[in-house]
Amino acid sequence: MILCFLLVSLLSFDAATADEDVLLSVNIVIRHADRAATQGWATPQSEEILFRGKDQLSDDGIDNAYTAGKHFRKRYVKTSFIDNRYLPSEVYVRSSPVDRCLMTAAAFTNAIFTKTSNDRPIIPPIRSTDAELDWTLFPHLECDDGFQDVRDRFNLTNVDHGYPAAASAALQATEWDCPDVDSDLFDAVVSEYPNPLIKPYMTKPEKTCAKLNGRLFMYKNIELLAGAGANFNPIRLKRNAGLLTNELINNFKEVTNCDSPCTEYKLRIYVTHDVVVLAIAGIFGVLDRYQGINPSFASALIFETYRNPNNGTYVKIWRKDGPSNDFDDTHNCDSLDGCSLDSITQTVAPYRMTTNIPCGTTPKCQRCDANMIALVIDGNSDHTMDEDVIDRTGMCVTRTFTCRGPNANIELNNGGGVVTNHTDVATFTVSCNENGTAWMSYEGVPITQLECASGNE
Repeated sequence: MILCFLLVSLLSFDAATADEDVLLSVNIVIRHADRAATQGWATPQSEEILFRGKDQLSDDGIDNAYTAGKHFRKRYVKTSFIDNRYLPSEVYVRSSPVDRCLMTAAAFTNAIFTKTSNDRPIIPPIRSTDAELDWTLFPHLECDDGFQDVRDRFNLTNVDHGYPAAASAALQATEWDCPDVDSDLFDAVVSEYPNPLIKPYMTKPEKTCAKLNGRLFMYKNIELLAGAGANFNPIRLKRNAGLLTNELINNFKEVTNCDSPCTEYKLRIYVTHDVVVLAIAGIFGVLDRYQGINPSFASALIFETYRNPNNGTYVKIWRKDGPSNDFDDTHNCDSLDGCSLDSITQTVAPYRMTTNIPCGTTPKCQRCDANMIALVIDGNSDHTMDEDVIDRTGMCVTRTFTCRGPNANIELNNGGGVVTNHTDVATFTVSCNENGTAWMSYEGVPITQLECASGNE
């Protein structure tokens, strides 16, 4: 299930007094408005009410996208950041090729600009490309590589392909917490609940689920696919949002380096999906503002770029949850140095990508499975490892084992060696080999079995 988001970048070069911070640009990331679920219907009436079909924007969604646009018109257009008549030199719109994204972009921008003299709506041209070619705004969840951490977590050793779907199914089996609600309908229940025409037909358990636990589960699912937060995976994170991160940073820098009058687009609009946006939130350090609850329809992240009187540049991030709610400070600028453009650029640097990561191109040394090493307990002093940490943030995955206790030691390969520090803690680190077929010690020895033991000599 993919939810769409809209990213807007707009610039202002209005005069300001010397002691004021000058707003240079605004980037808005907004989730698509209300849609039908990707599968199933919450009620017998849903299919008729959501007549456009699965995945498609509803009439309620079109109205909410328009409402969201009106709020941003008030904040940025009516304050003269951009011309309300729509000027092609000021505005650039690009969308994921998914219908609900294109429709959200149209309804949203329709509300931003004024109408013609004959009361006709003004909608800027919306650029797009085929899904298979779009690695900036369309998340390629068909890729199996980059899900090794998920394989380890859910022990998906019997799955040869389709890891994203298998991971979602495993999460559904272990994390769904809505009694008396079919877990297969989680998307339908959460997505249809806001619709005032459908809500009266939903059962009490479904309504209760959709208010909280269903949204908590939806967030976990999308966060996992994004590779963000508790499900951090650098491959997924960069594949989902690396190109967009690079484009955002370039946009921030362009406005700070632009001479007046600036010829850059004042308003840039990118329409993307929830997986991409949660990945962006993770990269820019504001994922915690969601508080573990999936974003409401037409919710937004807003990046405002400023220049202060000392000629320093910083980026302040706001969150707006839903089409009618207020702008909420993420407090990313509680420390001004922390949100300076230089600081933000440095923070996101590991995830900026200038080319995409096609499926199947993840380094093989990122693909070692946890079950390639047997953890054995067969002696009186043996016990489970106190820590077993897999780190996939580097070029190749590493794994560090920690054994604690009096005279702690780690036995390798059924007596092939022993690691001991002659203290109460023994640690041992292995790395995945270049073919992704074995965990290796630093001496280059394949490790297939480990035992943790401790006790008095």
